[in-house]
Amino acid sequence: MYEKNDMLSASHKYYLNGYFLHGFSEKKSEKLNRVIRDVCINGNIREGFSLVPKYPGTADLRPFASEYDEEMLDFLINTGAYDVLKELTGQDLLLYHVQLRLTSPYSNLSNKESYMDWHRDSYYKEGKRIGFFPSAHKIIFYPSFEKSEDALRIIPGSHKADLHADQTYKNSHLNEFDKYLIQNIQEETVQYSNSQVVIFNTALLHAAAINQKFNRPRLIYTFLNRNQLEQTEEQHRSLGKSFASKVN
Repeated sequence: MYEKNDMLSASHKYYLNGYFLHGFSEKKSEKLNRVIRDVCINGNIREGFSLVPKYPGTADLRPFASEYDEEMLDFLINTGAYDVLKELTGQDLLLYHVQLRLTSPYSNLSNKESYMDWHRDSYYKEGKRIGFFPSAHKIIFYPSFEKSEDALRIIPGSHKADLHADQTYKNSHLNEFDKYLIQNIQEETVQYSNSQVVIFNTALLHAAAINQKFNRPRLIYTFLNRNQLEQTEEQHRSLGKSFASKVN
């Protein structure tokens, strides 16, 4: 998929920047996009599943998106995204969770903030670890059924400060250290696209971009190392084993 030297360069950039855009033929997302369009745009949802509200103006496919259609997992293999994730991290990461989420323009807070503004998934709060350590890695697919717009905002390199002594969150607000990073490092954005996924370290400062006009789905895959996965609930362990058997 990538030449050896290209992959080494990509791994180096992933280590420094905390994210990577993996591109592929749009044809490889056609099957998955038919499934997502049916669920999120047409409302044709199979019996036993439903879109359940989560954050304001958003809904997730329940009970388990990974069990809705085999294409949910096959996509990771057919696009090479999972292989690239392992190459980028140098780790044999296992699938922990799959979320299909629909966001609407109503997910914006007073039309000024997204439903999920700047944050990290792993950090310290009042001296306690929040999230996974080591941090999880995610692959997110932002399919485009309408005119493209920004999907994800990123502060490149901010994941390397995930254990900084000043990074203690209080009362759910960003600390001064993270505010400084957001104000002084040029953010980068990921667009909705049918021919790429974004792979990133979840300790990275990131934010969902504001939905301007359309209902927008996103498919979120979360990966942990083997030891971490073994400490999670049975449903997650079962998913990890099931996906591993597909790959192997």
